[in-house]
Amino acid sequence: MPQLSRPLRVFLSFGGEDRAMAREISKRLVLEGFEPWLDEEQLLPGMQWAEAINGAVRSADVILILLSQHSADKPGYVQREIRLALDLADQKPANSLFLIPVRLDRNAEVPRTLSSIHWVDIFQPDGWQKLLDSLRARRSTSQDRVKLIADAYRLDSLRELFLEEYSIEDLRRLVYESPHLRTFFDASAGTLGKVTLVDRVLALSETESDIEALLDWARKNDSIAYQSHRPYYRERLDPRADADLHAVSGLLDNPYVVGNPIQPENTRVFLGRFDVANAIVAEMRKRGQKPSILLYGRRRMGKTSALLNMQRLVRDPSLINVYVSGQSVRYHTDSDFCFYLSREIRVAFQQALIDTKIIDHLAPLSREAYHSRPLLQLADFFEICDDVLGNNSLHCLIAIDEYEEIDYHMNGLIERGGISRELLVLLRDTLQHRTHFNFLFAGTHYLRDLSAVDWASIFINVKTLHISFLSRGDSIGLLTKPVKGLKYEDDELIDEVLEVTGGQPFLLQAIASEIIDMLNLKGERIATKSLVDAAIEEAVLKHGAYFDFLWDQECEGERRKALIKIVACNLGVRAADVTPYEEELRDLVRRELLCVKGDHIYLTMPILRSWMRRTQHLL
Repeated sequence: MPQLSRPLRVFLSFGGEDRAMAREISKRLVLEGFEPWLDEEQLLPGMQWAEAINGAVRSADVILILLSQHSADKPGYVQREIRLALDLADQKPANSLFLIPVRLDRNAEVPRTLSSIHWVDIFQPDGWQKLLDSLRARRSTSQDRVKLIADAYRLDSLRELFLEEYSIEDLRRLVYESPHLRTFFDASAGTLGKVTLVDRVLALSETESDIEALLDWARKNDSIAYQSHRPYYRERLDPRADADLHAVSGLLDNPYVVGNPIQPENTRVFLGRFDVANAIVAEMRKRGQKPSILLYGRRRMGKTSALLNMQRLVRDPSLINVYVSGQSVRYHTDSDFCFYLSREIRVAFQQALIDTKIIDHLAPLSREAYHSRPLLQLADFFEICDDVLGNNSLHCLIAIDEYEEIDYHMNGLIERGGISRELLVLLRDTLQHRTHFNFLFAGTHYLRDLSAVDWASIFINVKTLHISFLSRGDSIGLLTKPVKGLKYEDDELIDEVLEVTGGQPFLLQAIASEIIDMLNLKGERIATKSLVDAAIEEAVLKHGAYFDFLWDQECEGERRKALIKIVACNLGVRAADVTPYEEELRDLVRRELLCVKGDHIYLTMPILRSWMRRTQHLL
């Protein structure tokens, strides 16, 4: 059975001018039994450096911020790794040793963002010893937490479960669902055998959340095999161990993401959407000509989150997902679009352990070639990749999010290097003749609503999938599952949140986040009626920009606003009562602000009524 204890992982963050000093510190840390992470030693050709660095920072036990008179005042340096480190430090228990500023010379200024953290002056005679003492203290704490995990879970049974029930391809999929596991797997170049892979995964999974993520994966992939191996000592985690793990901090963890897309590593607050993923896969597996796919949904419904988490939703090793953000400046001209799309596909192939040598030989990634003949270069690239996909029994889904931005940069901007209609024709031709590629467009408009070109005539065989409010079960799960130790005084309080939001994912996250913050402020763990009501009001107050968007954009026009006011003021309005607003009613139902149940009309999100009263739109 592998031991969970392993060297303390130390991430070295530094400016380019301090690379020589970083190398020296790294060498000395290795001699002292630590495991430093230095970019030039860990990053391999073909790896996405930003993703690899983010994964390394997130999986580190300690982050050393190396500061000198040259690097400390560099905006890019401070804003990138230091900001990420501070965000992660905020998620750690209070007073835990996680982030250590290290001054390399006496002229180094500690940035204001780090000024509250005690730093080490390594240039002083006793500086190195002080740093070692700090790291050893952190290692001792880490080993204590590892012992708690080993006492709570039957790790030998978990090891047997992975070795006996899953293929190495299954395990590779598991590895790619965790950022720090993915980093080590990338570094190994996919050469690990099954036993070594399992042992390494267990050795790197040393916290409760790590083990729970493995168990959750095992449950969802094969519940019968999971039950037969019984990886818990008890039916659930030992309450005493659970208390020990959280005793360091009396505060509830707040994992909720309000406003930003949910990244794949944040598994706790991404729920549902399996219906969307399954529908996408069903379309891709159709024989004959496959349709392009439009993922349609209103703002803040979770389209981007679903696309970013597609690999975890689908759990299909034969599907390669490539995500493209239409908002990125990289996709606003023909040459940039073709070049960066090719690069993203290459990276996805490498992450799927596909040998790209033939692609690199026949279609080398040349910036000059894509600048001079972008469409022809991309067409050749698709042809070669399609053969590679076919030989490996794989399919590739290219998801273009915020595709309206592509439309915006067409035609009128082409003389300034924008997007051409011919690029869309190339994508359609690829869809029709390269059987292992498919395209998904995601946005808030139907194809017929766009103006630059006639998208509907180019992608005539489009399948529209609708992403909307969360189901009742997923909404309840989002309010109750992500935070351990949180309790509601009455189940009716959960129903109250579901009622006012209608299951809108952004609003659910916003209210849940306020509930946690208010409980932590009071030092409590049970949400009462008064606290939930206050959290709802606080969410309305803090997120006025979202409601402003609903009012100004989704309810644009005096007649739409008038109908919304009628429905908000009068509970139980019948469709027959608002016949002069038939066109507005259809439009607001399409925009998911109103819904019709039987003969009556309701607000889909009754919380909008509270905002209208607060802003005096409803007197």
